[in-house]
Amino acid sequence: MRSFPGLIAMMMVVTSAGVFAADKVAVIKNTHNTCRLMTTSCTALKSGDSIYEGDIIQTGKDGFAGLSFIDGTTVALDKNSNFRINKYSFVPLKKNYSFDVLLNRGAALYTSGRLGKLAPQAVNFKTPSTVIAVRGTRFLVSVE
Repeated sequence: MRSFPGLIAMMMVVTSAGVFAADKVAVIKNTHNTCRLMTTSCTALKSGDSIYEGDIIQTGKDGFAGLSFIDGTTVALDKNSNFRINKYSFVPLKKNYSFDVLLNRGAALYTSGRLGKLAPQAVNFKTPSTVIAVRGTRFLVSVE
């Protein structure tokens, strides 16, 4: 039978595994008047902040944001943009790749990193009316 302190330690390990399950997928490189949209509020972002799968990045009327993903992909968001990271995975050893994002509003400049070069079919850059297939390394998209 396990001791009470041993059981607590084991529960802490199991519980903390869930806390660390969400790995960062990108980092904010530069920004102005940008926030991470929550259900009822918007939390201001600054350079160096980590970005996670499921995050919605929103820029203000004079805002911008530069995101750098872990594979080297970059996305620059212009003013009045709303950008959601639906799914992101870059695990080359397991050949697990996914870049699924939605630009709901605004403009974005996408520059492909290693993920787009290794698995271009895994890149889905969506807007409300279309899905952009990545065949090159760079494109600009605008959504009204």
